[in-house]
Amino acid sequence: MLELSPYTSLCEWFVSTLPVEHAAISTLGEPFDLETVCSSDPIAAELERIQLELGVGPCWQAKPPGSRP
Repeated sequence: MLELSPYTSLCEWFVSTLPVEHAAISTLGEPFDLETVCSSDPIAAELERIQLELGVGPCWQAKPPGSRP
């Protein structure tokens, strides 16, 4: 039988499973816009907003060189 997850977002799952306190997931351009998909809490949401606004941080470092934002 299919078990439904008690989590309302993937970010909540990351926080409950991994050794982290906050999590956020964003899209970084084509075929999507720069957008936060989910955040585990207001702190993660604010850090993600700043990261996307400034164009620096871990998500930008993970983006392949030469790819468009």
